[in-house]
Amino acid sequence: MIYIKQNDRRPPAEQTLYRGETVVDLTEATGVTFKMREVGRKDLKVNTAGMLISNDGEVRYNWQAGDTDTPGTFHAEWEVVWNDGTTETFPTLGAEIVLIHGDLDS
Repeated sequence: MIYIKQNDRRPPAEQTLYRGETVVDLTEATGVTFKMREVGRKDLKVNTAGMLISNDGEVRYNWQAGDTDTPGTFHAEWEVVWNDGTTETFPTLGAEIVLIHGDLDS
């Protein structure tokens, strides 16, 4: 679960990717995209390139202006592109939960 305050851009969204209970080896990955949408909606709030941090499954997304401007509960996932052009989405079951808490002065 990722917690962040409305309009904050730090800390970045970070995740270690797993396939079952095994950390995913990202040695052959060429990129990753972070996708996020509000629960109950179909349109994506975020669909932007993230960063591959280590071969040991670590990925990161640095929040951009507007990403966290709406308080609420969101579903997120990471889409990895492999060197053969195929994609794989994590988590494979369900989605990561992102909670954006409203500012006191909003």
